[in-house]
Amino acid sequence: MFSTLRARILLAALVVITLALMINGIASYTTVKHHNNQQITRNISAVVKGNTQAINEWFSARYTMLSSMEDAVNSDDPLAALRQLESSGNFMSTYIAHPSTSAAIFSDGWEPPSDYDPRQRPWYQDAVSAGETIITTPYVDAQSGGLIVTFARPYYQNEKLAAVVGADIAITDVIEIVSGIAPTDASFGFLTTNDGTLVAHPDANLTLAWISHSTSASTALRL
Repeated sequence: MFSTLRARILLAALVVITLALMINGIASYTTVKHHNNQQITRNISAVVKGNTQAINEWFSARYTMLSSMEDAVNSDDPLAALRQLESSGNFMSTYIAHPSTSAAIFSDGWEPPSDYDPRQRPWYQDAVSAGETIITTPYVDAQSGGLIVTFARPYYQNEKLAAVVGADIAITDVIEIVSGIAPTDASFGFLTTNDGTLVAHPDANLTLAWISHSTSASTALRL
């Protein structure tokens, strides 16, 4: 009788100890997992913040450069100023167009065809419509095959449009920044425009594709 009672007590104690160890293990696992998830979230947030700042600074610098062309607008020979802008901003080409004529002056000496009218170009019309510096949606350059964007800024005199200055630039540096984003071994970064057009992605075949949402294993930056 006493032997049977003792066995039951030992069995009950063993069950209690086993349950306690299991509960403690589950609690420890949950705590560690929660801590790791928080750390991963903090790391991803830091990566997004740092790279977003770098990209914003890249674009902001070009914004500022384009706002310094007042003298070129008022000059009869703006070519020198356009070339200086091209050099300082590492632009592919810079140009100026006036509302009174279909002629445009290009820093690289490009002579457009006779039917070319800059006033009908999207960069010109978008800048005039916005009344401030605009950046076009990234597009593929016909000559280089790389992605470029166009900056365009309208200038006014006595509240009337005097000219629009434009500048084309490859966004290779931006793409390289995004390509280097990998907060974890199983994650990657990609860059989209506000409408969801992919600008930079590890899969080059998805460039300029449209996405409706980001994946859970990625870091998304918006342009």
